[in-house]
Amino acid sequence: MLTLADALTKQREKRETKYNEHMVRWQYAQKVLQGLAACLADTQLPRWSFTPNGEEIVVLYQQSSTGSKDRVGVWYVDDQYRLTFGEETTEWITQESWRRVIEEAVVITANVILDRETQLLTHEPARITHEANGQRQPDLAS
Repeated sequence: MLTLADALTKQREKRETKYNEHMVRWQYAQKVLQGLAACLADTQLPRWSFTPNGEEIVVLYQQSSTGSKDRVGVWYVDDQYRLTFGEETTEWITQESWRRVIEEAVVITANVILDRETQLLTHEPARITHEANGQRQPDLAS
């Protein structure tokens, strides 16, 4: 018959094993996140910055007109060990998939940049106003 002491010992061992597995996966996932940060930092893009901030990478876009930086999104490792940016996620991070995960994240980031550029091309002209003699004139894009 199983005693309470034996059951406690087994359950403690299971929890310790599960915790250790979690820590190994978490540490590996953080290395993948660092690899993504290095890959993004490798390419210098005007007005774009990718800032590692603890357990995330903040993606910023600098407005040309104001110089202020917009926070476009954040890369982080979710609770299922995937790189996540907004609603976009990569496949699970494993020893076999880490290269594919970084490549997926780079492609997602490229799409985010292209989406922002497209948005700026289609919406920015509507915000331009022309002034003549101190009076606001109608927008040319309207």
